[in-house]
Amino acid sequence: MALAPYLSTIDVAEATSGRAMTCTGTVCLNEALPNPNGYDDAAWPGGEWMEIYNSGTTAVDVLNWELVNKANKVLTFDSSSIVGYEAGNSTTWTIQPGDYMVIARNANQNFYLTNTADWITMNDASGNTVDQASWNSTASGVSLEEDPTNAMNDWISTNSPTPGSVNSASTGPVPSDLRISEVMANPWPSADNASWPGGEWLEIWNSGQSDIDLTGWSVVDNAGNIIPFNESHLIGSSTIIGPDEYRVVAVNSSTSWGVLNNGGETLRLLWPNGTLSESISWTDTESGYSLMEQIDLSWSLSAYPTPGAPNPDYWEVIVNGTSMIKITEVLVNSTTDGAPLPDGEWLELHNTANTDYDLNGWKLMDGMGNVTHIDAQTLENNMTQPGTMIAADGRRLVQFFMGTELWNNYNQVMLIDQAGAIVHKSWWTSDPGLNVSLIESPDPMGAWVPASWPTPGQPEPSTVSVVGEIAFNEILPDAVGNDTSSWPNGEWIELINLGNQTVDIANWHFSSGSRNFNINAHQLPLKSDTMVNPGEVVLVAINGSQGFYLRNTNPDTIELRDSTNQIISTITYNSSTEGESNWFWNGDWSQAPWPTPGATNPQTSPYTGDDSIEITEILAHCSSGSITPADDWVELLNNGTQMIDLSAWRMVSSDGDLMHLRPDRVWNSSSMVIAPGERFVFTTPNWFISGLGDSISLQDPDGIEVDFAGWSITTDCKTMNGDGEVLPWPTPGEEEPDTSDFAGPEDLIFSRFMFEEKSQDTNDEFFEISNTGDLMAVLNGWSIRKITTGG
Repeated sequence: MALAPYLSTIDVAEATSGRAMTCTGTVCLNEALPNPNGYDDAAWPGGEWMEIYNSGTTAVDVLNWELVNKANKVLTFDSSSIVGYEAGNSTTWTIQPGDYMVIARNANQNFYLTNTADWITMNDASGNTVDQASWNSTASGVSLEEDPTNAMNDWISTNSPTPGSVNSASTGPVPSDLRISEVMANPWPSADNASWPGGEWLEIWNSGQSDIDLTGWSVVDNAGNIIPFNESHLIGSSTIIGPDEYRVVAVNSSTSWGVLNNGGETLRLLWPNGTLSESISWTDTESGYSLMEQIDLSWSLSAYPTPGAPNPDYWEVIVNGTSMIKITEVLVNSTTDGAPLPDGEWLELHNTANTDYDLNGWKLMDGMGNVTHIDAQTLENNMTQPGTMIAADGRRLVQFFMGTELWNNYNQVMLIDQAGAIVHKSWWTSDPGLNVSLIESPDPMGAWVPASWPTPGQPEPSTVSVVGEIAFNEILPDAVGNDTSSWPNGEWIELINLGNQTVDIANWHFSSGSRNFNINAHQLPLKSDTMVNPGEVVLVAINGSQGFYLRNTNPDTIELRDSTNQIISTITYNSSTEGESNWFWNGDWSQAPWPTPGATNPQTSPYTGDDSIEITEILAHCSSGSITPADDWVELLNNGTQMIDLSAWRMVSSDGDLMHLRPDRVWNSSSMVIAPGERFVFTTPNWFISGLGDSISLQDPDGIEVDFAGWSITTDCKTMNGDGEVLPWPTPGEEEPDTSDFAGPEDLIFSRFMFEEKSQDTNDEFFEISNTGDLMAVLNGWSIRKITTGG
């Protein structure tokens, strides 16, 4: 039976940091192989193993010593586990000074080393702990050793396993002029293991000034898969790579499956003697896109694949020419992809010049290297712009029905002129939805964004707000319940008169593509007429209109037009939350601090108050509802000297979810003004923060971050402090406990047991716990667990 402070928390990776310890004897753990090539439970010389080393001056008998993993599984040093054991020969279980001994799992089914987040304790024959090793992760075939900088750190990788001998020091790579320059880990349309020119491949580059013989060179991935640079993989007949030459190394049908991971992966380039030359890593891929090193030295998508040739420029600077012809709109998810217009995909070109151009010889190339030539077939027929001509200020549509299609979820498209220069580009990172076109983002470096409606061959709807004397002031695009309900429920739009004259808005209307909404007195529930005085705010209720609605799952652009159909004001918003209104704040239409239908928006910025607020306690999840308050919650402390009004303060989660601090969210106060030293507990929606690891940014009304809390542990019904550390027990609205003020595990012992019942009528088994220390023990969260069962 074991007595322990039990916390139901597990790190996302079950981090072991701090579990390793300094060896207390002369025989110590020296090397571990928890992730061998092949089966973990294979018989020696395969499978998992650990190595010990005698740094002392006398021989040590290690028979019946043991290794214990974090799950309390035991491997005893005996005839099965001691490599080289000979019955009757005590020297084979005695480790000499300066000698190494391997302790192998050797097909043992009751013991194991985990590849991630394990710790291994070594006990001597008397049960005394001698040493302990820990690690968080390891690659296949890579052994681990103690971190020479700190014995209590997690163990680190060696260059190569050396069971029974001195370790291969985990030194840095030995650089070479040979470099990995490009990788195709996720080919399309071929299978990963297809023969060249299909399948996975990597490209190497001789960056030096002398020939390099590739004989014996290889790459190895995280799983231990080796691709040697030989005739089966090296494209081309020569094993010599010349200066500034690029060569392809292909998987080339050598396996029944692919080798390179589409997700997280690391490739190591090895010299012929096995020494590491270079290591590259990536975290994600897209089908058909190659990877290359970026400006910040990370590896991600290239502009297009270039196997056997120099890499293209970085996507950010891929445009290397100038032209008055621009890509202005793209429809990537059409009614029938691959069909000609009007049902298929299209891309719109706009001639911004004042003279006509001939597009003959121009082409479009996507990020997979697919080329669409712009000619009379791919250009939609246009009576006013014959052949391949595009008139001054004219627009032409390129259709995709000749074999190449536009990918919906991710794509990069480049416009190339007759001279081969890339003169414009378009790119998107997610599917905009069926028949939703994309237009250039207001941020020229950002991915393209959905248009309010498709306008093939016509000017695009604006994404820039226009503000006239009558302007948009606040909108509710996602009402609670049914959006089509009538006032006071349902969607609404609020306008404000910014001018100095009264304006009659009768027969004005809102429009968005084919949607249209006429404004008349019966749509103004807070007024009896359509006259809007200077400075007045007026609310327009949509009242379940059949021809007009506000989008709440996609971005939307709304125009306000007067009775002559002139655009007076426009707004574009990108997101909405049910029951929350949007207002114009910090240059964007985003969630308001609180809805104010028919009233002036609150003046919360610029903020001039104190910012001495910190996050002190967080409940991210409690499945049982056993903690009060039952909702997820965040505790804030005023650590300053002034009263602070928390109205319009904000919390933003790692997913970008926004929550404004409001009175109905304060659990322990009816006020939003927090006094010095006071703690307020704000409940949050259950979707706002995660018990599986998350973060919170606390921001003042100007959006300036005041405090930040992040955590990587998994919690259930346990609270954390502002540093993401688990607290002994919850204290909502009160000061957090300091564990140093209370007794710990070293102070509590089992002092008496009654383990055999003597009465037939009552249960008289018991155990007694005594506190041998000087501090009070608070047993909240502790548990008693039986760890062994006797006869």
